[in-house]
Amino acid sequence: MNGEYLDLSQTIYLKLAEKTGRWLNEQRIPGGRTDRDGIVYIIRRSGKKLGLFSYVDTILPRIVYAVEHDYIPVVDMCTFDNSLRRDNKHNPWEDYFEQPGGLSLPEAYASKKIIISDAGVPDDHPSDSAGFLSGSDGRLEYWRMAFRKYIKINSRIMEQADNKYKELFGDGKKILGVLARGTDYVTMKPPGHPIQPDAAHIIEKVSQTLREKGYDRIFLATEDANIANELKNKFGDICVTNDVDYIDYRGSYLADEQNNKQMSAGNKNIDYLINLVLLSRCQGIVAGRTSGTIGAALMSDGWEFSYFFDMGTYPEK
Repeated sequence: MNGEYLDLSQTIYLKLAEKTGRWLNEQRIPGGRTDRDGIVYIIRRSGKKLGLFSYVDTILPRIVYAVEHDYIPVVDMCTFDNSLRRDNKHNPWEDYFEQPGGLSLPEAYASKKIIISDAGVPDDHPSDSAGFLSGSDGRLEYWRMAFRKYIKINSRIMEQADNKYKELFGDGKKILGVLARGTDYVTMKPPGHPIQPDAAHIIEKVSQTLREKGYDRIFLATEDANIANELKNKFGDICVTNDVDYIDYRGSYLADEQNNKQMSAGNKNIDYLINLVLLSRCQGIVAGRTSGTIGAALMSDGWEFSYFFDMGTYPEK
């Protein structure tokens, strides 16, 4: 915890809360001098090895909770440690999304009435289960509507996504989206997380789908250089991508690999977000169960065909 936007009393309060173990819990904190109507609800999430949509998928329920309680939701990814944070002056949430309640962090922390959320994972949130992604458990449409209402991608990124869509898909071809997560998932096998398909599994399913469903082109979204090369070698010119800086994976967490390569955190996440927008606009999708897949499903109006690899979860070590 280290915030440019906190005054002295707020800093002292949160440091004491951290030392006494209350830091992770929802709680009121000292307010500032701005007497605005309503209670400001600061939304946070712990975890330093998470990707952008792992945060989004758990921040969304906090926004819904705040609105249901007549609080003003404000997402803070600057004051509290997370994988997107680079300093205590700039809120990375606002690099990608608008603030759901219309307040900036300085305005939020200057308010007289403030509650900070707990930092864990809400009990009810968009899930990477096959039932959620396919819509069979009945929860996808609820969270899709919530996403559309409260998560607004900034206009600059949406313009880039629209331009890329015209470039790649503007000829009216029927597109099969493919989302493949390799790197740290495949090698490190994080316990409890969904098992990801390797390139061979993906190629087999995509080949079958092309034969049976008549797609003209594949749009591949992956961060893994090895998977990208194998699919491009197999499918040739019909496999298109949004040009990204792939990871030639060496064996640690993806966030660390990107840092080791000195990739811009902002640029990699913009590429990632654009890829999810493009996947959401494909006619069909083949994907592993990941937070990014959830994001594409929330942004999609619904695919005519979908297949999500349901291979269980990595076992406890």
